Amino acid sequence: MLAIPRPLAMCVVARKNFKGEMGLQQDKAEGLRWYHRAVEAGSADAAYNLGKCFWEGDGVDKDRVQALGYFRKAAELGSVPAYCFIGDILIAIGEIDEAMLNCRKAAMCGWSDDTLFSNLRVGFREGFITKDEYAFTLRENQAACDEMKS
Repeated sequence: MLAIPRPLAMCVVARKNFKGEMGLQQDKAEGLRWYHRAVEAGSADAAYNLGKCFWEGDGVDKDRVQALGYFRKAAELGSVPAYCFIGDILIAIGEIDEAMLNCRKAAMCGWSDDTLFSNLRVGFREGFITKDEYAFTLRENQAACDEMKS
């Protein structure tokens, strides 16, 4: 029998309740309760999903501070996309140095999307990251992507 890690199973239950999948009635409140339990159990995906809920106001009131907190928790638990989202948020509120650090972390872990690389290019062009930091980040991104392909 395949054993599913408890935090992952809790996150799946949360998502199915939140979206009303697999024959369940959509119940965002119940989904949110399960997401919170999953975060307490160590689920990076649940923390990321709660961050998105608070960022978008989906099932909860929009709260950018709580969203950022959940994205930081997700990153702490190992969610690479969370670093990218944190970077976007910090750019929007003017905390560029910390934003660039988070964007670089996402890129060095192999995350690749147009917004991320655009943020890094602008950060380099505007002097928030050095030429060496920019080049190192791109090399590490390529190495991580190559490693994932093999």
